[in-house]
This record gives sequence, C-alpha cells and structure tokens, in this order.
Amino acid sequence: MNIYITALLMFAGIVANTQNQYMLYTGYSITIHGSSNVHDWMETAEKASGDAQIIWNTDGTFTVKQLAVKIDVTAIKSEHGSIMDNKTYDALQANKYAYITFKMTSLKSIVKSGAGYQVKLLGDLTIAGKTKNVEVSGMAYVKENGKLYFDGSKSLKMSDYGIDPPTAMMGAMRVSDDITIKFKVYYNMK
Repeated sequence: MNIYITALLMFAGIVANTQNQYMLYTGYSITIHGSSNVHDWMETAEKASGDAQIIWNTDGTFTVKQLAVKIDVTAIKSEHGSIMDNKTYDALQANKYAYITFKMTSLKSIVKSGAGYQVKLLGDLTIAGKTKNVEVSGMAYVKENGKLYFDGSKSLKMSDYGIDPPTAMMGAMRVSDDITIKFKVYYNMK
C-alpha cells in the first residue's frame, strides 16, 4: 500500500510542475550605455543567443531553474560608428574573448508585482575573460504562447573586469568607467 501512495505522490509532483526548455527569441534589445567627458553614448548588441529552463506551477506561477545569455562582442555596434566600434573591440579584447556571457547560478526571488514579477538572479558575468558573480534584477512578464519577457538593467564598472576605459583624440576624450547594460529579452519555448 505504501508503494502505491509513494508512486501516486511522485506522479502528482511531476504533473504539478511542468519543466520547459526556452531559447532567446528574436526581437530582444540589449544595449550598453555610458558617458565620456564629451558626450553620452550607447552601443547595441546585435547578435545574442541564450537559453533558459522554466518550471511552471499549477497556479500559473513559475520558477527560473536556469538562464544564460551569450553576446557576440564583434556584433556590438555604436551609434557613433566604426571608430568607436573598434575602440570597444580593443577594450574587450575581442580577438581573444569573442563573447560576453551571463550564466545564472541561483534564483534569489520571484515576487508578484502588478502585471508581472520582480525577479532577482545571481549569475556569473564574464567580460573580457574575467568572471564576477553579480546580482541582476528586473521584471518578468508572461506573454502569449508561454513566452517570458524580461526587462531590466545592470550597472557595472569596466575596471572591475580589468578593462581600461577607452580614450580617443589623443586622450582628449575619456570614457567614464561606469556603464549600464539594459536588456529587454524574450524567451520562447524550444
């Protein structure tokens, strides 16, 4: 009898929580914002990929089990053209480190907030070959057909990743150490 009860409880647990594989969906926006002593600037990551593992609960809530993003460094483009692009690739050592990556290490919290959920993740962010564990927070929204939409930002210092802020015009223009990565990403079921 105990075997039947145990089997029934295990089956109920499997049905109650559905685990799905997701991938980064087109239409994402990942931008890097900064400033210099001359002007503010923005760069756009035009090529990124990623995946996630989401567990759906019977009440419609979810848990993020795994989440990763990979950005192609040479597909980061500036609004100020190829001179700034090349400065970015040099600063990020694109010839040696082709990608910026984020890999979730743990979920801190998911809290219902209005029409969405306030999500806090811890993860390993690797830039120019240096990895730091960072907290990333933002809002998550459940969209049509089970898509998940994440919207947030993360402020960083380039020097924390061993990056010397670029200069131009023989040092007359100096980029600030502080940057903010803003993201609006969709994950769709594979």
